Amino acid sequence: MEQKMQNKIYYRSIPIFPYIKKHAHASTIVELSNGDLLSAWFQGSGERQADDVLIMGSRLRKGKSEWSKRFVMADVPGFPDINPVLFFDTQDRLWLVWYTVIAHQWDTSLLMYRISK
Repeated sequence: MEQKMQNKIYYRSIPIFPYIKKHAHASTIVELSNGDLLSAWFQGSGERQADDVLIMGSRLRKGKSEWSKRFVMADVPGFPDINPVLFFDTQDRLWLVWYTVIAHQWDTSLLMYRISK
C-alpha cells in the first residue's frame, strides 16, 4: 500500500561515524546537485582551548545507506578550527565557512572560507 506523504516530514536517522571520545559538534549538511549529501562538523579535544580541533566531513552518495569515511575538510595547523557552515551561492558554488581561533579567545577568531570551482 502506497503511503502519501502530504504535509509530513520524512526523515531517517543513521550515524555518520561511530562514537568518538573527542569533542564533535556544530554539524552542517547540504544536498549536492547530483543528490548526494555532504556533511561537515568540527572535532578535537576541545572547542577553542585545544589546537587539534579541525573541520571534518563525510559524504552520503545518493541511493546508498552508508556515509563515506571521515575526511579533513579544513585544518589550520596549531589552531582550533570551529563552527563550519556549508551552503551554495547564486552561482551554484559550494562554500565552506568556518572560524579559526588564534589565541583561544573568541575575539581572536578569523573567518575562513573555501569555495568550490
